[in-house]
Amino acid sequence: MKKLCFYAVMFAAGFAAMGCSSDNDVVQEQTSLNNKFDAKGNAYVNIAINMPTSTGGTRANETYDDGLATEYNVKDAVLVLFNGSNTNEGAATFVSASVMNNSVGHGLDNVRISDKILFTQKINKGTANLTGSTGLMAFLVVNANGKFVVGDDNTLTINGTPFSGTFADLKALTLDNIGNTTDGLLMTNAPMSSKPGKGNDPSGASISYLTAINADDIYNSETDAYNGDNFIDIFVERAAAKVNVTSSANGTLIDGTVTYSTNDIKWIIENYNTDYYIERKISNSYFGSTNAHLASVNYRFVDSQPVETNFTLYRTYWAEDPNMGGVPDDHSTIAGTQADITGWNALSAINYIAENTINQNSLKQENTTRVILAVPFNNGNDFYTTSWAGSDIIVSSGDIAASALAFVKSLPSYSTWKAAQSNPSYDVTAVTVTPTKVNSETTGAATITAISVSSGASDAGDILTEANQKSQISYFKDGLAYYKVLIRHFDDTEAPLAHTVNGTTYNDIYGDVEANRTRDFLGRYGIVRNNWYNIDLQGIKHIGKPSVPEIPADTPNDEIDAYLKVRINILSWAKRRQSVTL
Repeated sequence: MKKLCFYAVMFAAGFAAMGCSSDNDVVQEQTSLNNKFDAKGNAYVNIAINMPTSTGGTRANETYDDGLATEYNVKDAVLVLFNGSNTNEGAATFVSASVMNNSVGHGLDNVRISDKILFTQKINKGTANLTGSTGLMAFLVVNANGKFVVGDDNTLTINGTPFSGTFADLKALTLDNIGNTTDGLLMTNAPMSSKPGKGNDPSGASISYLTAINADDIYNSETDAYNGDNFIDIFVERAAAKVNVTSSANGTLIDGTVTYSTNDIKWIIENYNTDYYIERKISNSYFGSTNAHLASVNYRFVDSQPVETNFTLYRTYWAEDPNMGGVPDDHSTIAGTQADITGWNALSAINYIAENTINQNSLKQENTTRVILAVPFNNGNDFYTTSWAGSDIIVSSGDIAASALAFVKSLPSYSTWKAAQSNPSYDVTAVTVTPTKVNSETTGAATITAISVSSGASDAGDILTEANQKSQISYFKDGLAYYKVLIRHFDDTEAPLAHTVNGTTYNDIYGDVEANRTRDFLGRYGIVRNNWYNIDLQGIKHIGKPSVPEIPADTPNDEIDAYLKVRINILSWAKRRQSVTL
C-alpha cells in the first residue's frame, strides 16, 4: 500500500506534516529486493500500523465504541519478517526480527494506537535471497509482553523457545497471556478477506495475514525513508476479547412485584479459554454460509465494506480456537463454584479473556463461555422460596418456620395423624427448616428436618416423610439469586433458529445434517478476539437459582430459559486519530 495521505493532526509538534502525493510524483528505481540492503543486510521502511476503523459497513449486531484509552496502550512492538508470498503465506520462512523503537518517528503521543501510527524502522534481511517469486512479508506483534524476544543478531524467541520456522509454524503456537491495560493488550496482524460479504457471496476469497514489502517500499537510509512517500500498512487487532455487564433493568420482576437491587449486581465469567493462537485462525471454507431462515442473504463471516478507504481488504468475523471442536480441556478454565463469590466482579468491572469458539457440532453449554449474574433480593438478607408458596414469593428467615407449619397442616398425613390423637388438643407445634450444606458450603437447598408435636402426642414421622416428598425449598444466602447467560457471537439477524426451540436434544434444535448446521448456526455462540461483548440486563422475569447453576453435560445452548431479558451487544473498538512513539 503506497503513498497514503494522512491528516496533519496525526503528527506531533516538531515534525512537519507530510504532503500527499500521487504515484507519479516520485519514481523509484525498480531493482531487486536484495539490492536495497547494505552489506550488513540492513535497510529502512516506513510503517503505518492501523487499527480497523469505524468507517464502512458493520455486522448487524455490531456497533463501534472507543472503549477505554488504556485499551490502546502501546508499550513495545516486534516486527517479524518472512520470505514468501501471499499466494502461500503458510510456507513463508522466517527471515529476521527487530524491536520497533521508533527512533525516527512521525508523531509523539507516547501512549496509544487506534487509528494509525507512523514511523521509520530499520529492518534486516539476514541471509535470505530475495529474488524470484518470493519477497519480504511483515508480521507485527504489539505489546509482546516478553513473549517475543529479539536477539542481537535479529533472532527470535517466542515464549521462551527459539523460532526459525515457517509462518504456519508460528500460527500453530499458543500463548497464555493476552496482556492487560497496564502493560498493554497484545495485538497481531488482523486476517483479511479478498472479497466482501454480507449481501455479497465471499466464497473462495483468499485470506491474507502477512503484509508484503515491495522493492519500492524499501529505502537505503533512514533519512531517505523518513522523507519518502511509501508506507507499509499493517492492520492489527487485539488478542483479547472484552466482556462487561451493564443493567438497564428497573429493579422489579417483570412477572411480579418482587424487587431487587440493580446497583449491587455481581458477575463472573467462566468456562473460557486460558490460551489462544498467536495469530487469529480462520478458514474460508464457511465464508459462503448464510442462514437459510433469513428473509435475505447475509454472509455473516465477512464485512461488506473495505477495512479502509482505498483498500480492497475486508474484515473477517470469526476464529477457530485451539479447542473449537470439543469440550473444554487444558486450554480452558473450570466452572465457577459457590465459594468463588469472593472473586466476582462489581457491575462496573471489565474482563479481558482469550477467545473461545465452538464448531457446528459442539453448540452445547459445556463448551460455551458464559456469564453468571448474582442478583441481590430481600435487601441482601437470607430468604427462602418454597413450592407451596410459589417460586417468586420471598419467605424471610424469620417467617419460614410459620410458613412451613401451615404447609404441613395442609397435608393428608397431618389430617390422618390429627384424627388418631387421643387428645384433640394435641397438635403439631413447630416445623424446623434447615439449609443443606456440603463441606460447610450452602448448596442452595433446604429441607424440613424436624416436626415438633405437643407433649404426649404421637410421633409425626409420617408427616415429615410426606412433607419432604411434596416440598421443594430453596435457600438464598445473602439474598443472592444466580442466573446464567451464554455469550452469543452472531445474533438472530445473522444466525437465527428456524422458529422456536422445539425440543431439548441437539438435533431437535440444530438439525441432523452437518452441512446445514454449518450454514445456519456456525458462530451463533462463541467469543472472538478484538470484540467487546456487553451483556446488558434489561429485565428479570423470575427469581433465579439459589446457587451457581451447574454446567449441564450434552445440553444444547438454545434450551428454553425464561428467567432473564438480556441483550448482548457486540462492539468493535473504534478508531481514535493519534500518534505514538514506541
